Amino acid sequence: EDIDIEEIWVLNEGHCMREQVLNICQRRKSTKSFQHFEYNTGSVETLKRMVDQNNGATILPELALADMNDKQLDRVRYFKSPEPAREVSLVIQRNFLKRRMIEALKNEILDFIPKRLRTKKKKEIMEI
Repeated sequence: EDIDIEEIWVLNEGHCMREQVLNICQRRKSTKSFQHFEYNTGSVETLKRMVDQNNGATILPELALADMNDKQLDRVRYFKSPEPAREVSLVIQRNFLKRRMIEALKNEILDFIPKRLRTKKKKEIMEI
């Protein structure tokens, strides 16, 4: 079900997730003059609490849902395909000497991400 994107709450300016949310909303809105966001906060956790306590609406990364209770999860709505997605990259020099350390870091990150989120299939990577 659709949410009113003119009433959505976002993170403070300078946060990369804010820019991605604004990009999502801009693409969903036909007018270029769209800029109506009133509530701002500096962290995802604070944003979740504000929305929860004041019956607001926001867009969250799926991993931010992990600690929500059943009542909160009942209010969650998912995007229709193609789902917006964020991409994380690990960039190193070609002749980097500590490849095993980088491999271990990569594996730790991948172990944390649910398998169903590891694919780019039917997802639209959002620009920052």
